[in-house]
Amino acid sequence: MKKLSVLAIALAATCMFSGCGKETKQNVQPAEETYKNTESETSEECAAAQEEFSEEVVDTEESIDDEWTDEASELDEEVASVLANVDTDYNSVYWGTSYSIFEDLPGVVVSITPCMQKDQYGLLVAITNLYSDDIWFNGSAVALDEDGNQIGETYIYEPNLGSGNTAVEVIDCGQTMPDGRVQWTEGQTMEASGTYVPWETDYSVSGNPEDGYLSVDYSFYASDGTPCTGSTLTVCLLDEDGLVIGVGTEFIEKIGENEKYDGTVKVYGDKDILSLTKGVAMFANPYTME
Repeated sequence: MKKLSVLAIALAATCMFSGCGKETKQNVQPAEETYKNTESETSEECAAAQEEFSEEVVDTEESIDDEWTDEASELDEEVASVLANVDTDYNSVYWGTSYSIFEDLPGVVVSITPCMQKDQYGLLVAITNLYSDDIWFNGSAVALDEDGNQIGETYIYEPNLGSGNTAVEVIDCGQTMPDGRVQWTEGQTMEASGTYVPWETDYSVSGNPEDGYLSVDYSFYASDGTPCTGSTLTVCLLDEDGLVIGVGTEFIEKIGENEKYDGTVKVYGDKDILSLTKGVAMFANPYTME
């Protein structure tokens, strides 16, 4: 049996996310804006508060080999408070709904919001791990339209979802607008196979919405220089309300010790929608095998 405790982020003000301090311009001509984005790098203050807070929030003696329930539950008030203060890009996004799907593990949180991919509708599905241990998560979900018809599906597989971190997948819904619901067909958590590696990116946004895309140039690296496996980097363009108006992805290759991975993600979309860009959110889950 493995004992899990929820992160104590809510007790430490220094743990609040501090990246993305600048905004992109509505017509982004060669970008002068440079951003630094720190993902899930828990501070010493967070770690010190974690043990104390865990007794107050969720402390389960259950195994993390726990199957999903098809009756989604509302977030516990204290778990919701922890979620609201995770120090990643999670809270930069306006999520339409958040809930738990594991009865004994309410700190594994599903969040959902509509999004756009090029000229297609999509549903961004996020899994956030609020526990102090990394977890293995896998699950299948389908998106529904307003009549309850299935309009798209995705499979989420994260063998090392980091403590306090979020994994995201987009369900492609084509030309049909989703109503914001997903139907889970399977889901499971297990003990992680390796160790999550906290990461950072330095990035800039450039381009002109009139061209139908914006470019996000980035440099991705482990916060402490630890070598890590590859990971999919998901880049979300946000409007002033945090709505996801564009999504792009790129697979990051294995990174050696103290190395950086440089790349560019082009996010395509309607010129009028892209012109609303006011921020960026990034999600990734690199890890190292033990």
